[in-house]
Amino acid sequence: EEREATSRPKEASFYKKTLSEWDVAQKLFKQEIDSYDKAQQQSKGVQYSIKYRTGHAREWFNNMTPSQQQEVKSAVKKWNSEGAPEESQAMYRKNNLKKTLEDFSEQIRRTMGCRIVMFVSHKKKANQTLSVTL
Repeated sequence: EEREATSRPKEASFYKKTLSEWDVAQKLFKQEIDSYDKAQQQSKGVQYSIKYRTGHAREWFNNMTPSQQQEVKSAVKKWNSEGAPEESQAMYRKNNLKKTLEDFSEQIRRTMGCRIVMFVSHKKKANQTLSVTL
């Protein structure tokens, strides 16, 4: 729980796609993966080479303990269902909603010949306002 809470990414853009176990493991076990990478590089005589990092991270991931695997699966489920923290969502919405909706609407028009009308709703605090006009 504590590791999950401190490792959880705050930026909304991280949640644009459905997260995989690989995505989450890299965040949850960053220190362990870093240590494993350094140990592997030292044992092979290569130092600070970024080209080996992903391979070492993948090795570590493939050899996770059952408890680590369970922790990753639990975090994947939680992060995918909850998404980004509310403050990040509000900022991302403010900066990206209008353009995203316009792009989507235009894509549907071009590819399918359809015009669409959307109703957009979100949670907001009393002091937050959002205005999007299409």
